[in-house]
This record gives sequence, C-alpha cells and structure tokens, in this order.
Amino acid sequence: MPSERVRRVRPSRLDAAAYWDADRAAALHNRLVRAYRAAGNGELFRAPNDGYAFDHLAAHVFSAEGAEALHALLFDVRWLKARLEATDVNRLLADFELQPTAETETLKAALLQASHLLSHKDERWSVLTFLLHRSRAAAASNGTAVPGTTAERLNSFRMGR
Repeated sequence: MPSERVRRVRPSRLDAAAYWDADRAAALHNRLVRAYRAAGNGELFRAPNDGYAFDHLAAHVFSAEGAEALHALLFDVRWLKARLEATDVNRLLADFELQPTAETETLKAALLQASHLLSHKDERWSVLTFLLHRSRAAAASNGTAVPGTTAERLNSFRMGR
C-alpha cells in the first residue's frame, strides 16, 4: 500500500491545480514523484503497485522533472520490467508518447515488435536488456543518441543497476 504522503496527492487535485495555477500543479507533481520515490526506497521502479503509480508515474516525472528525467526512466531496464509486471506492453508504450525522440521511437518500435516475448515473465529481463542495447546502437549509428550517456547507460544495464 502507498504511504500516507502518496495518498494525499491524487490526480483530481493535480487536474484542478493545473487548471488554476501551473506553479501549484508543478509543485504537486514534484510532491507526488518524491512521495513515490520515498515509498520505493529512493527508486521509482520499487514504488508500490497501488493501481495508480505504474500507470501514471512517467507523466508525473515528465511534468515534475522534465524530458531528461523521463528519458532516463524510459531507458531504465528496472523501470521497464516493473512497469510490465504491473501493467502491460500497451500501457508501457503510451509512456513513450510523452516525449517522442528518435531514441524513444526506436525503443518503442522494438518493444512493440517484441511484445509477444515480453508477455513471458521469465524472459522479460533478457529481452528488455537486449532491446535497450539494440535501440541504443541504432540511435548511435544514426547520430541521434544523447551524447555522453549511451555507454554509461549500457554499462549500467549490463551490470543490472
């Protein structure tokens, strides 16, 4: 179950705040992301599966922390695996619509093509790691990779961090 801090910030408050005051909405997005991060011991992939978090956290991360934080989340194999275990491939693919880039579109296409493999829980980790590696390599060969991050992220995926 989510902590009390998470329960206090719900979408209806965010929607109303966004309508009336963009600064207040940003503060509420930040508060929600911080609460889920705290509930997950500092990691969003460890956030409690309360029926809300994994469906909406990517959008809150984007609103609270920006495109770079969303990009990092979408390329974190631990987040992808947790997201798939909590929801399904189609909901995961929707996260990639928040900030489409050449890199995210490459990974999204790979996830879509491998959706039948991702339905098998035993194979998720290896399939996700392979897809991330391939999409990074494709983006690097096209010159669309984010400079300075590809090697670091690939090494962290290989190490399971």
